[in-house]
Amino acid sequence: MITNHIFSVDHGIKSTFLSHDLLNTGMGEIHSIFKSSFNIILQGKLIHFGKIELGISAFGFGISETDMETILAFLQIGNKVVVHKEKMMIYSQYRILKVTIQNFTEFNCRIPLIKTAEPFFLKKVSTKLEELDIENKMGLNIADEHILSDVIRDEFKNTATNKRLFDYLVGRGKGLTPSGDDILMGMYMMLYSLEDSLQWYYSLKESLARNNTTDVSQAYYQALLSGYTSSRFVEFMTVVQEGNEKQLDRVIKDITEYGHTSGWDTLYGLSIVLRSY
Repeated sequence: MITNHIFSVDHGIKSTFLSHDLLNTGMGEIHSIFKSSFNIILQGKLIHFGKIELGISAFGFGISETDMETILAFLQIGNKVVVHKEKMMIYSQYRILKVTIQNFTEFNCRIPLIKTAEPFFLKKVSTKLEELDIENKMGLNIADEHILSDVIRDEFKNTATNKRLFDYLVGRGKGLTPSGDDILMGMYMMLYSLEDSLQWYYSLKESLARNNTTDVSQAYYQALLSGYTSSRFVEFMTVVQEGNEKQLDRVIKDITEYGHTSGWDTLYGLSIVLRSY
């Protein structure tokens, strides 16, 4: 709705990872703008706005396609953002955007646990992922084949081989989320879901402190290390948890459409861990 050059967004979906304190008060700016989404930097934290139809980020909001297209037509990098009492104002040169956060419906982006899933279904999921020929659709060719084989041999529990893997993959590749990050996040996500990620948690945090990657990847890592992920991966893990074979193809297909190669890269990481259990 447009009133006196104010464009209002009153409804949408928000991730449960976004804290109340972060959305209650603060100042920031538009960090980056893309074809169908944009990021805000608020109090040093990245917040993503995307189209509901494409799922929501672990650290983001989902709004309608119509609202997004209208917003992207006047938004500019560096536009000032002010949040007060769960109302967000974005000041563009051409128009003011008002987002009434308190009206948004929450989506639980907590990673579902699948340790109690039926073993035969986990095997079925693993086989289906292997049949997708993921390695030929990824954005990264892992040149050092021993990097992964050593970690798998050590059942993901050897600090030294894990460190080599982390240092090799963090920030490796191109794009908003380099392929190396997507692979690593897929592996961590599956280990977390299988309730076997504790050792990785500390080693991965140390690796992120000494290796550079993109702001977007850092935001995804922060969410992941807190136990949260994007809605499409929540849906995938829920299907696995419930043994819902009827929905399996759909949720995998949704992930493959995520980003340029991000979905494929993350599926590869998920698959590496799953086929080892």
